Amino acid sequence: MGSIDRRDSTPQLLNRLRMRQVALMLAIEEQGTLRGAAARLGLSQPAATKMLHELEGALGLPLFDRVGRGLQLNAAGERVTGYFRHLRGGMEALNRELQELREGSAGRLAVGSIMAASPGRLTQALRPAAGAVAGRGAGGGGGPSGRAVRRGSPVLLAR
Repeated sequence: MGSIDRRDSTPQLLNRLRMRQVALMLAIEEQGTLRGAAARLGLSQPAATKMLHELEGALGLPLFDRVGRGLQLNAAGERVTGYFRHLRGGMEALNRELQELREGSAGRLAVGSIMAASPGRLTQALRPAAGAVAGRGAGGGGGPSGRAVRRGSPVLLAR
């Protein structure tokens, strides 16, 4: 199958693996057929078949058992698909974080105060920020710092 050298195959695999192959494997799992996966990705079926054969060649193992006109994930295919799902999750998280950076809503904010230095004013100033931070799923909501801000205590908010 034209597989890669197994001694230290990770660098070679990284060079040969393409994100479209990852997308194809996940689409086959979701759609149940190569034809459905190809349509979902905007590929012709022959192009999807070729891409799947290239992926199997790069990995050195067949990923499916051919059953009639369909495909059934085998043990290698199950493992590969599991890793590809994690890879997609990582890419989705990366995309969210990059979007936050584009919007200016990511980063770290640290605010502190000496207890004797007007904690009431600091708390008043932080109340609106606590709601905004909580809306993005980072501290300041229902956790101790958010409760402290609503209670009127000075806190340190950091993300």
